[in-house]
Amino acid sequence: MGQAPLAAKVLDAGRRLSLANPTWRLELELRKRLSRKLKVAFGPIVTGERTLGTRKFHIDPIVRFINRHSDEFVCNVFLAGSPRKPLFDYDILVIVKNFDFASPALLHDLATNGTRLVYSIVDNPLACSRNHLEEPWFIASMDALILSSPLQAENVPADDPIRVAIPPPVIGQLHKQDYAASGPIKIVWEGMVENLGFMERVNPIVRRVAHDSGKPVELVYYSNLPRRVDGIVQYVPWKLSHWQERLVGADVAIVIKPQDDPIQRRKPPTKVQSYMAAGLPVVCTPSEADKLVVEDGRTGFFAYSGDEWYQRLRALVEDAALRERVGRAARGSVLATANIERVAELHMDLFRAVLARPGQRSQAVRPAGA
Repeated sequence: MGQAPLAAKVLDAGRRLSLANPTWRLELELRKRLSRKLKVAFGPIVTGERTLGTRKFHIDPIVRFINRHSDEFVCNVFLAGSPRKPLFDYDILVIVKNFDFASPALLHDLATNGTRLVYSIVDNPLACSRNHLEEPWFIASMDALILSSPLQAENVPADDPIRVAIPPPVIGQLHKQDYAASGPIKIVWEGMVENLGFMERVNPIVRRVAHDSGKPVELVYYSNLPRRVDGIVQYVPWKLSHWQERLVGADVAIVIKPQDDPIQRRKPPTKVQSYMAAGLPVVCTPSEADKLVVEDGRTGFFAYSGDEWYQRLRALVEDAALRERVGRAARGSVLATANIERVAELHMDLFRAVLARPGQRSQAVRPAGA
């Protein structure tokens, strides 16, 4: 009877340790122990490194940049299920999206310890396994919130702590050089299968564009599905090692975020920014955050109705000069606003503001019975 729980704990510990490169974790821990700088921890890490999820945009690149360039702060990460004691070593704890590990007692004890608490909402609290709207003590415990969509402000009380909008950083290095398609004009989307249903609404429109334009066109979905071909529509398994090359090898990128879906409407511009950084012209039904990133007609195109999707895609399929003009403008725009230097500095500006405030909001929230 006692062996099963122990075995489960060992397996869980092994799984958690496999989430982060041990050499990198050791480097981060040594930096923290040897440094006299203010200490910041980002987490929890809940996925491995071979994904383009929350960790890849909102934790790893920011931690690395601050550690390499800041004279004030040193950063570490913490894993899902980590012991609570090490968390008390930090001046600032940045909770990134996932807060299942947090409890009123833990947050109260951290605040009493002097640790400032920042919550980075990322894509949407509604998408988490627990919804902070149903647990207002969590937001009330925070010294600051990082928003990645204007609509996320609707999910927090009017008397909330410091709020700041910080975009996800551009992490791709490769970008298009040649906009004259030598083969079929490739329209692409990358994403998880649960969002594919939204995208497939465009399939008949792309088929019509291919027919009416007389141009060879391919619509390629890179996702976590087996390979399948349905005429000009292809479903190709996605691999992290190829994601940049596949974008650079495309001609047009598309995104549909339905306006009537509360989660999709609140999503950050991560996907759109990745396409723009690769130099691709993007056609999208935008989230509110996308609207702040894309200038319709100059750095991308908005499309809502089927006719708008048809007109935008046909124009891009038929005009290589348009693809180049919009693609280059898109890359220049997103690099100016979401480069890692700027994103990391926005985080450090927030840290300074949080540390400059007298006391901690989170000390006002007491666990039940305290």
